[in-house]
Amino acid sequence: MKEVQPGEEFTCDGRRYLRPLTRHDQQRVLWDGEAPFRCRDTETGEAVNAVVREDEAFWTWATVHVLRLTGIRVEELMELTHLSIRQYQRPNGELIGLLVIAPSKNDRERVIPMSAELFHAIAEILRRLTANGRPVRVLRRWDSHEKIMGEPLPFLFQRSMNHASGCISAPVVNRLLKAACKRLEAVDHRFHDVHFTAHDFRRLFATDLVNSGVPIHIGAALLGHLNIQTARLRGGLRRGRRAALPAVPRQPAPSPPRIRVPRPDRRRVARLRGALRHQEGRARPEQCSRPVDRAREGCLAERGGRTFPSDRFLVIE
Repeated sequence: MKEVQPGEEFTCDGRRYLRPLTRHDQQRVLWDGEAPFRCRDTETGEAVNAVVREDEAFWTWATVHVLRLTGIRVEELMELTHLSIRQYQRPNGELIGLLVIAPSKNDRERVIPMSAELFHAIAEILRRLTANGRPVRVLRRWDSHEKIMGEPLPFLFQRSMNHASGCISAPVVNRLLKAACKRLEAVDHRFHDVHFTAHDFRRLFATDLVNSGVPIHIGAALLGHLNIQTARLRGGLRRGRRAALPAVPRQPAPSPPRIRVPRPDRRRVARLRGALRHQEGRARPEQCSRPVDRAREGCLAERGGRTFPSDRFLVIE
């Protein structure tokens, strides 16, 4: 595509395309030094922006690989930065890549060892963000849960469109996954009415851990679960497999201590209340036949025996 000059035709995957040259493209050549890579299908007339298609294809690939190989949540994916990449050197000199996950749901930071495939995906993201020798851009991200703007950080999932850089949000991730499912449906009918979300890859990661024989407590630590039972259910265990694993008893929450007043004290409190009621001139409960009468007598006692027009609401004929 880059070798094709504006106004020329080319063939890709057996289809004929034309790279147009419009007035807008000529202005972009004057401003940026090159025209945007757009083309038009000569048969259907469909216009294709190759830059946008390539950008969406790459970030779809990167999102799927990072979610599938880490099992992190979508909000944790958005918070990955260049500072999240660490390394650990073993005594024999071997280096192991580590991915630090920022606290999100349980307010606990965790570290995930990177496999070779995950390391390749992270390296491709860094290679794209640091093209032409530039560093990773430092951006501020809007936190949809806290409703605040975060601190400037070199986020990994950021993209540049129309000379503007911004962080990829969760709705954009869901839109990319939905578009990928539609493309798969056009190729394979088995993907008809199949929709993947970011959290589905977390369930797949948990299931792979269980099927690979990883101990349940290690799987819970990688997933960021404080309760082992949550990791067990997240793994989608079959009935036979679930019976083979030992059940972890859940400790009941301690009940608050109950304070009981001895009976002699209750009687004493009742006598004191009766004495105070008698001193204030209130009628005793046994002297009133109905609750409304008791309320009326109490109101009259507090007013010094004076009556008001509203007192008729206290009398039921």
